[in-house]
Amino acid sequence: MASPTKSTPSPYTTRRRILVVEDQADTAATLALLLRLHGHEVNVALDGTAALQTLQSLTADVVFIDIGLPDIDGREVARRIRQSSGNGTMLVALTGYAEKDDQQRSAEAGFNHHLTKPVTLPIINKILETIH
Repeated sequence: MASPTKSTPSPYTTRRRILVVEDQADTAATLALLLRLHGHEVNVALDGTAALQTLQSLTADVVFIDIGLPDIDGREVARRIRQSSGNGTMLVALTGYAEKDDQQRSAEAGFNHHLTKPVTLPIINKILETIH
């Protein structure tokens, strides 16, 4: 049996178009690599402005967004995505903010999920599997 390559989707997931929005370049690169190894098409934006620009030419199935971005707060990025593309894209907050209030504010901004770092790949895969 052949081993999976970067272009071979995992048998456990459907290939998704994903945007990772994370200002820590190493963290963004690591998550992108793991997602690509599972067969997903992944783009990376290192700040909110770049994310919004990328989404003008890319239709993403899911966007993982860090809340603490240097230019535009991740919640504001989520609000703008919802205003421009409606509810067709799944938005997932990946953040160090873990209080109940933080989760509520994420939901109010339009996020579908709020995950506290560090997040494991099985949790991310479980969320990806919920996209229809």
